[in-house]
Amino acid sequence: MGLIEEDRPEEAVSELRRSLAGDPDFLDGHFEMARCLRRMGQYRNAFPHVDACVANLPEDWEALKEAAEIRFLAGEVEKATPLFETLHEIDPEDEDIASTWVAISLVHEGPKKALKRARSCLEANPNWVGGHLYLGNIQEINGRLVEAEEAYQRALDLMPDHHGARENLERLKAGSPLETSPLGLTYDGIFLSECGRLRNEGYLGRAAELMEYWRERFPEHPLYRRMLVEIYRDQGQFHLALQLLHESDESERSDPQWRFLEARLLLDSGKTDEAVGILEELREEMKFDPAFQECRAEALLASARLEEALQAAEQGLEIEPSHAGIWFLLAKIQKRLERNEDCHQSLEKTILFDPQHVGANFALGIEHLQEGRDRQAVDPLRKVVDREPDRVEGWRHLAIALSRLKEYEAAVEPWSQVMRLAPGDSQASGNLEKIQRLLKQSNK
Repeated sequence: MGLIEEDRPEEAVSELRRSLAGDPDFLDGHFEMARCLRRMGQYRNAFPHVDACVANLPEDWEALKEAAEIRFLAGEVEKATPLFETLHEIDPEDEDIASTWVAISLVHEGPKKALKRARSCLEANPNWVGGHLYLGNIQEINGRLVEAEEAYQRALDLMPDHHGARENLERLKAGSPLETSPLGLTYDGIFLSECGRLRNEGYLGRAAELMEYWRERFPEHPLYRRMLVEIYRDQGQFHLALQLLHESDESERSDPQWRFLEARLLLDSGKTDEAVGILEELREEMKFDPAFQECRAEALLASARLEEALQAAEQGLEIEPSHAGIWFLLAKIQKRLERNEDCHQSLEKTILFDPQHVGANFALGIEHLQEGRDRQAVDPLRKVVDREPDRVEGWRHLAIALSRLKEYEAAVEPWSQVMRLAPGDSQASGNLEKIQRLLKQSNK
């Protein structure tokens, strides 16, 4: 499946559909289809494909695992649970499967059923440190503190340097309540990991749907709310992100990271003065965070406080000298201050640390064109259109560079792309006609 290997799941789905239409019993096709659909967050569309695999390959580990995870992510916990149980029976020493099975049981079936599951896992794998830690958590939830202490001690005996086991044992002996369960973190991690993957791969709508669905079930969960806020920000829904952020309780609002996220959203929304106000409040507390200094520099630049913005960017680079984003921001500030030589060097630094940085490559390409360095402009502008093929100005300036170099055959494509993205563009149509005429004359 070349398209899958080439990271083109949408095209792979179309090809697999054709294959399965011709051969409905093609099990490898069903399995790859399920994986592609999951990759795009289309869990329910994957059901018939994982069902076909499980029905025909009831002990196939990969098929069962894919089916269990897809059903669970789609909210079909009752159908996912027996699949995880089967996976545990096939390989009782797989600790990831055991963790997931016990975590799901605790949340959806209650502590008594989860206790039974945990004991079953430990019977099969008695040296599973995490299992003893989970058992201790469940015993605490059930109010059986002596048994909880024994479980934590057993985990510590197996691994004396296990931080979680020692921390829970000391907390329990001190009489402090259980606040954060590792089982809860395991459960949350399933969604947050999947949602983060969808977000990173550009499936923002699907990531939002997944997080919205699970947040309806757990409306007060701070991690789910935080992830959803980040997704809304990625989508440009800043008002919605701020609204959701402001639903947080007082303890969350006192968190510097919460305030920092609010400042970023205000800056994204164009509320620069409000953003600067919050960032100045956090200035001392977060001064060693490069992301904070980057955001502060950006906000100060937007407020035309250029010298302060310059100082913030330089402070960020003292903390993280290879931060391409801050180097690019520094270049923008230097450009506004008319420090052109410094700006050029900062653009070069940006590309040194991130060779594909779109903004820096575009700015460097434009600079080369303005200075008459047409040959040097070509490479950075090609990188721009490779990364952002719908960026009309990237194609336009690449076309200009190639036209000036009289590389007319190479210039045809970028001018054609300008026409595709901006139909009726007079500069593109005029240059394209001229180039085609010149090419015809040279071929006579």
